[in-house]
Amino acid sequence: MKVLSAAMLLLAAFGWQQQQPEPTLPPPKLFAIVFRTGPAWDAAKPAGQQAFMKEHSQNLGSLRKAEKIALGGRFGEFGLVVVRAADLAEARAMLRGDPAVANGVFQADVHPWSTIYEGCTSASAPPPR
Repeated sequence: MKVLSAAMLLLAAFGWQQQQPEPTLPPPKLFAIVFRTGPAWDAAKPAGQQAFMKEHSQNLGSLRKAEKIALGGRFGEFGLVVVRAADLAEARAMLRGDPAVANGVFQADVHPWSTIYEGCTSASAPPPR
């Protein structure tokens, strides 16, 4: 008994602790960012010539490189980007680096995204059967 107590005291003295499992972070949630033209959109210019379009593309490129974008595309007069974020505040923060949104070329609304049908979203993939 004395040996066991002495061993426990030595282990405690040298900072030995039982290995605790690494806490796992919850998986990121998905949020849809819907872009539409804003008050500073110039109807006389095509999309590629709008003010801050280069910076808008760079911001989206940075998010993609950081693997924050799950998918994105255009439909009608809108743009849609589905992003991975811990919460709504983080998803909205992704727009702070976008001068096209800050300067009113685009307006952006952020909504929680719920996937109904799992599947491939790659442009080069064949449609599911």
